[in-house]
This record gives sequence, C-alpha cells and structure tokens, in this order.
Amino acid sequence: MNIKKRVVIFGNTKNCAIANALLQGRNFEIVGGVVDPIVDKSFQENQRDFLRRNNLKELNFNTIQSIRPDMGLSIYYSKIIPATVLSGFFVLNLHGGLLPKWRGLNAGCWAVINGEQEVGYTLHQMDEGLDTGPIFHKFTMRINENEHYAEVIQKIQKQVIDNINSILADIIDGKGHPVSQNGEPHIYTTRLKPELGNITDWNIKTDYLYNLYRVLGYPYGTGIFFSNKDKMYEITKMSKCKGIVDYIGVNGGIVLIKGNSVIVKTSDNVISIDEIKYKDTIVNPESIFRIGQKL
Repeated sequence: MNIKKRVVIFGNTKNCAIANALLQGRNFEIVGGVVDPIVDKSFQENQRDFLRRNNLKELNFNTIQSIRPDMGLSIYYSKIIPATVLSGFFVLNLHGGLLPKWRGLNAGCWAVINGEQEVGYTLHQMDEGLDTGPIFHKFTMRINENEHYAEVIQKIQKQVIDNINSILADIIDGKGHPVSQNGEPHIYTTRLKPELGNITDWNIKTDYLYNLYRVLGYPYGTGIFFSNKDKMYEITKMSKCKGIVDYIGVNGGIVLIKGNSVIVKTSDNVISIDEIKYKDTIVNPESIFRIGQKL
C-alpha cells in the first residue's frame, strides 16, 4: 500500500492501544473519530482526549462522509451505526466475543460465565444487523480454569495490537476471505451490571458462581459481595473444591473449615471462599465464620 488509507474510528479502548497501533503503522491514517454516546462520561472524555492529542476531528454520523474515509473501524463502540452510514463506506467492527455464537454486549464475559473454554475478539464487517456481518478474522485464546477473564483479554489485546495493521491491510486490499454468519446458531448477550455480583441467595450453581467470580471478581471487576449480620463482605479469592460429589444440602451453610478458607454449600456442590475484604481490610474467612453458620 503506497498511499495510506483514511480511517474513521468509532469508540476506543480505555488505553487507546489499538488506535495507537494504527497511528504508528504505515498503512492507515486516522482522519477522525466518533465518540461513544452510551458509555459513561469519563470514558467519553478519554476518547475525546485521544482525538485532541492527535489533532483528529470529532465526527458524528452526519459529518463522516464529508471527509471521504476509505473505511471505518468500530472499537468497543456500543451504539448501533445507522444503515445510511454503513451504506456510504466499508466499516469493520472489532467485536468483544467469538462470532457467530456470541453476539451482543460483553459477549466474551458471558461466554466465560457460561463455561466456554475459548474466548477472543472477532473482526467482522458491519451491516444492518447486530453483530451479523461477514467474519474476516478471529483473535482467539484458551482460558484456563484458574484465570480471570481480564488476564486473558490482556493477552488477546496484544494479539490485536501486534497484527491489526497487517490484517486490515489485507482486508482492504481484497485479500481477506469473509465467512458468512447466515444460519449459524447464536446467542445475544446484554451489558454486565455490577449488581450481578451481589450474592443474595446461595441457591446458585457452583460453576456459575465461580465463573462469575472470574469475570467480576477482585482485582479486575466490580466485585463479588455477600452480606452477613448486616456486614458487607467482598470475596477477593475463591476456588473450586475437588473430589466432592454434587448433593442437596443447606444452601449457604458453611460445611467445612480448611486452613484459612471456609467451604460453603451451593445449590449443587460447594465453593471455597479463600479470602475476603471488609471495610478495605483483607481478612481470612476462618477468623470470622464457623462450621454450621449460614451465610
């Protein structure tokens, strides 16, 4: 590619690393950006700051065509882009989940919560549907049982940063081979909310609770919490117990003390609470709770 292709970005990551990779490459020139109107104000300001630092125009759906871009790239952009915009030029979306199965917001998070062992991002063409356009590339990685989703996403983002310029160059040069999603089974997910991490009833399956911790748990997410005797605790370390057969019992009951951990009955098995935080202080659960106590 002798002449840099003109790119408009929609949204951005909080560290702006993917957009910075495009700026530093030889193939593309970012000519402006559209700020995500749905994310919180601080994130919007983060996106505007990226545009200001790099002397880029802040655009909207009505002004994009005036600068005649060659392509668009949506990065963590959560608003639906109108068909009138998509019909004007070629727009790709970096979707935070593996298509065609996982569509929607926070799709990768929900994949982990549902027990998937592989996560990643999908680069696909945007059309009038929600995450339905042809797939050009997948960035994938296996997630181990003891890994938090945020830890794996950092590795996947590095894949994107290292390869985004060459992959986009191949696509815009016609070397990409898009794969249709038509007829493929899929799931639509919604935005994760912090209150999902509040345990109000221990009638909950072990795998679901543990996978929720891997997504929302300390120190990466908004946290997993429970209350006992009018005190609110955050679970900062949690693990699954091996060799215990699924059984019916008193949900939320502490069935065993093991070292510093307390073993709590769930709807189908048990979960080990290994460390908790109360009023910003890390404490061992066994110093507070006793066998037979119900959380």
